[in-house]
Amino acid sequence: LFGRSVTFTATVAVTAPGAAATTGTVTFFDGTTALATVAVSGSTASFTTAGLAPGAHAVTARYSGTAGLAGSTSAARTVTVGFSSPCITTASSKALTVESGQAACVGAGGTVKSSVTVKQGGSLYVSGGSITGSVTTTGATAVTICKATVGGSISVFGSTGFVLIGDGTSACGANTLKSYLTAASNTGGIEVAGNTFSGPVTLTNNSGSGPLPGQRIPIVRANTITGNLSCTGNVPGVDDVGNKASSYSGQCTLTGTSVSVAASPSGGTVATGQPVTFTATLAFTGSTVPTGTVSFTDGGAPLAGCASVPVSARTAGSTTVYSAACTVTWTDSGYHSVTAAYSGDTRLAPSVSAVPVAVTVA
Repeated sequence: LFGRSVTFTATVAVTAPGAAATTGTVTFFDGTTALATVAVSGSTASFTTAGLAPGAHAVTARYSGTAGLAGSTSAARTVTVGFSSPCITTASSKALTVESGQAACVGAGGTVKSSVTVKQGGSLYVSGGSITGSVTTTGATAVTICKATVGGSISVFGSTGFVLIGDGTSACGANTLKSYLTAASNTGGIEVAGNTFSGPVTLTNNSGSGPLPGQRIPIVRANTITGNLSCTGNVPGVDDVGNKASSYSGQCTLTGTSVSVAASPSGGTVATGQPVTFTATLAFTGSTVPTGTVSFTDGGAPLAGCASVPVSARTAGSTTVYSAACTVTWTDSGYHSVTAAYSGDTRLAPSVSAVPVAVTVA
């Protein structure tokens, strides 16, 4: 069943008169996707997972070999992951309750016109379906919500298996979630990516690794959030690239920036008809490569032709500097006070230059 653990054991047999395999590793594959690499012990290697998606999986084991033993690959063993009852693929007006030991599915075309509750030991898989009410899970063995629309809030507490709410790829797909998400104390890894939320998103005290090697968990990426994105106490941290939220707090805060503006020529006075180039330089900590734009204003009014200038990189000695520049030519005499405003991006906060540049056209 979806969300239930399955153990794969590979036995390394050695052709006589060779000695038994006591070293080396076995890598388990689901098709061409590596699931895990395990050291051989007593001629066997075992791997347990509850992270297989619904459907058939052709699992093979590949022995690495050692200095005295050749490597080899097993024949495929097919494992099919399913549900305790058929997927809901039509409209249902009843509330859905998933009991311990059950695995429920809402598939393409399915609509639950009420709430969904998953009790401890149950699991939920939603792909292409819709739920008009709320979704509440407590102690679930797995939760997946892909390509779905949920009208109410989503609350995911204490899951022991992987929690996947969108992954921003065609494999899962984005969700339209019309309220808030609260995910707390989930220990089997969590990914929330590519979704649109009409409410705040709160991730608290989540931990665990994903079902594939090298997955950095928890992940909250590329979501559009009407409300605050709050991340607190998640271990070992949060991979939170690409979100667009109304505000940020905790582990999901944006890096602060400052922007300064300079003019060339720099004397403060230019002749009418003489071009002046204004350059806004961005400062911040860390190794982020900024995107976003800079807009220049003159006495608080937009400077003609200098709105939304993209930030780009240039080299100053051994340092990479990020800046945006705009050139203007005034044909009338007068005084100008120019400031620059950086738009911010998915990792860097917006900022406005503190000191304007004064230019007198004479």
